[in-house]
Amino acid sequence: MLLLFTGVRRREGTNLKWTDIDFQSQTLTIRRQQAKNHKDHVLPLCDFLFNILKERHKVSASSYVFPGRGNRSHVTDFRFWQSQVREKTGCKFMIHDLRRTFLSCAERLELPYYVLKRLANHTVTSDTMVPYIVVSMERLRLHIERISAHFLELMQVEQIAS
Repeated sequence: MLLLFTGVRRREGTNLKWTDIDFQSQTLTIRRQQAKNHKDHVLPLCDFLFNILKERHKVSASSYVFPGRGNRSHVTDFRFWQSQVREKTGCKFMIHDLRRTFLSCAERLELPYYVLKRLANHTVTSDTMVPYIVVSMERLRLHIERISAHFLELMQVEQIAS
């Protein structure tokens, strides 16, 4: 759910620590050590995902949001869950497809290009205007909530159909 509702990369999501979640501002930070472009990446969390994380944090015994075995490190392997989802849905997918789905949904909702780049934490080198545009966290939050609402609507339709 984290990867789908934020569009972060697998490694960025699995390495998250609770200290990377700001429960006051309802944001998460991908630290530069984990980010592909080596820059801190702060994203607003939609209400749906934020509530899940709050509940998870209450019962967590690990410093990691997604602990591995023995709570000493973070989860590293998705093969077991991935095969279960593939079997239940008949859909062959890769974990990176969650990022593609997030960004494709954002594009279908006609989010501006510079917002897509900001959400994806992509460095812009060829477009001289995009680096000058500063998108506030609250404006990003509006876009994240729109994407979340779209996914939640799809999930509700899916639940009714099954």
